[in-house]
Amino acid sequence: MEFIENIILYMQTVPGIYVVLIACFFAFIENIIPPMPSDVILIFAATFIAFGSIRFVPLLISTTICSAGGFTTMYFIGSGIDRKIFDEGKIKFITPNALQKVDKWFDKWGYAVIVANRFLSGTRAVISFFAGMTHLKFHITLPLAAVSSFIWNFILIFLGYKFGENWRVAWGYVEKYNEIAFILIALFVIFVVIRIFIRRKRRVKDTIE
Repeated sequence: MEFIENIILYMQTVPGIYVVLIACFFAFIENIIPPMPSDVILIFAATFIAFGSIRFVPLLISTTICSAGGFTTMYFIGSGIDRKIFDEGKIKFITPNALQKVDKWFDKWGYAVIVANRFLSGTRAVISFFAGMTHLKFHITLPLAAVSSFIWNFILIFLGYKFGENWRVAWGYVEKYNEIAFILIALFVIFVVIRIFIRRKRRVKDTIE
C-alpha cells in the first residue's frame, strides 16, 4: 500500500500529461507483471479531470490502447512458447494432459473469457498468456480485449471523476468487487478440480471392476 501511496503523492506534483502517462504505464505493465495497482491509479488519475488538467476521452483512449498493448505482449509471449517443453514434461506443474484440457476449455469458452478479462482482477496476465498459447485467433482476440479494456477503464475513470476528492470511496467499491470476483473464481477452480478428481476416481474404480 505504501508503494501506491508514493505513486499517488508523486502524481499530485506533476503536470496532467505525466498523470496520463503514469496511468498508461500501469495499464500496460499489469498485463505482464501482476499484480499491479492499475485500477486504483486510474481512478485517482480521473480526479484530475475536474480540474481540467486532463480530459476524460484522451485518458480513456490512451489507457485502453496501453491495456490492449499489454494484453498483446503477453499473447505473443504465450503464442511463442514451444509446446514441446510441455510434452516432454520439462515443466512439472503443467502436464500434457492438463494442457489438452486448457486447449479444450479455451476452444469452448476462450473468446467469452477474453471479453470478461478486464473484469477479472488478478487473472489478466494469465488469460492473455493462455490465449496466445492456445492460439486463439488474434484478429478476434485483440478487438475483444480492447472492448473489455474500454468498458472497464470507462467505469474506473467515471468513478474517479464523479467521486473526485472522495476517490478512495470509489476505490473501496472496486476493491470489494475484486475480492468477490476473486473468491468466485477460486470457488470455480475448486469445483473444477473436485469434479476432475471424482471423474478420475470413478474411472479407476470402473477399471478395477
